[in-house]
Amino acid sequence: MVNEQKIKILITGGGGYIGSLLTDFFLRDPEVEKVLVLDLKDASIFPFPKNSKLVWFKSDLTSQNWQNEVLKQEPIDVVIHSAFILRRMYGKKGEKLQEKYNIQGFDNLVNFVFKNKIKNFICFGSAASYGARKENRIDYKFKETDLLKEETYLYGIQKKTCEEHLRKVYEQRKATGDFIPQIRILRPVSIIGPKGRKFFKRFGLIEMFTSSFFPFIFQADKNSLRQFIYEGDVVKAATMFVKEDIPGEYEVYNLAPPDYLLFSEIAKMFKKITLPLPKFLVRLIWRLSWHLTRGRIPLSPDSANSFIYPIILDGAKITQQTKFQYQYNSSEALLSLNTKKGY
Repeated sequence: MVNEQKIKILITGGGGYIGSLLTDFFLRDPEVEKVLVLDLKDASIFPFPKNSKLVWFKSDLTSQNWQNEVLKQEPIDVVIHSAFILRRMYGKKGEKLQEKYNIQGFDNLVNFVFKNKIKNFICFGSAASYGARKENRIDYKFKETDLLKEETYLYGIQKKTCEEHLRKVYEQRKATGDFIPQIRILRPVSIIGPKGRKFFKRFGLIEMFTSSFFPFIFQADKNSLRQFIYEGDVVKAATMFVKEDIPGEYEVYNLAPPDYLLFSEIAKMFKKITLPLPKFLVRLIWRLSWHLTRGRIPLSPDSANSFIYPIILDGAKITQQTKFQYQYNSSEALLSLNTKKGY
C-alpha cells in the first residue's frame, strides 16, 4: 500500500471510460477511504451506486475552484489523470476549447500535484502518440524509449504534448531540488471490454468488427490492424501502482499484450468479408463524413492514418519490472465483448 492509512485518490475524468472503471473499482476497495472524482459532467448521469466514499466535483481542470475543494479532503495520496476529450471537436472554436481542456487543464493539474506535494501521480498517455505512419512495420514493436512522432492525429498530438510538458516540469524541479512525485505514465493500446460496451457504447470501430449489421470489414492496407488490451488489465495495472511500493521515479509503461490482430484475422473471427478500400478513398470518406455532418460522425480527417497504418507496442517492460501479468491477449480481449466477465 501507499501508506498504513486508508488511501485517498483523486481521479480526473472519473465519468469517462478509463476513469469510470477505476472509480467503480476503488469504491469497492476496502483499502480506499475516499474516491474524489473530477469530471465535466454531473455524477447523476453515471451508473455509480450510492457510496459515502465518493466525492464528486463537477468542473474542468482549467478552473481554480476545484483545487480548494479537493484540498479540504487532505491528505491526497494519489492522483490518477484520465480526463481527456478524445473525439475531435468540430471547427476552430471547438478545437480551441479542446486544447483548453486537454492541454491547459493538464498543465493546471500538474502544477497542483507538484505544489501540494502529492506523492503519487499516474497519468494515462496513448499508443496513438507514437504515430500511425507509412514507415511503420508489423515486425517492429514500439518501446517506451522510442520517440513520440504523431504529427497529424490531434488526439495523439495532444497526448504527446501533455507528456512533453510533464517531463519538462519534472526535469526543471529535479534540477532545482524541489519536490517531485513518483510519476508513472501508462500508454495503453485500444482498450475494450464488456463494461465499456455496455455502459458507454463507445466502440464505433468495434461495432464494425463484431456487429451482425456489418457483413464486412473495411481494410485499407494488408497491414491494417489493432492491438487490444482488456479493460480489467488496465484497472489491474493502475491499481498496482496505487497500492504497491514499486521503485522508479519517472517511469513510462506501454500497456499492450504481445499479440495483435490484422483486420483480415478479425474478419475470420467474426465470419465476415474483408472489403479492400484504397487509401485515398478512406481519407475521402473520412473527410466527407466529418464535414457533411459537422463532426457528428466522428471520422475526423486527421484520424484516417490510424485506420490505415499499424502501431504495435511492446508491452513487456511492465511484466519485466513488476509482478504484473496480462490476463487476456488481444484476441481474448476482443472476444470478451460477448461475455459478462468482470475483473
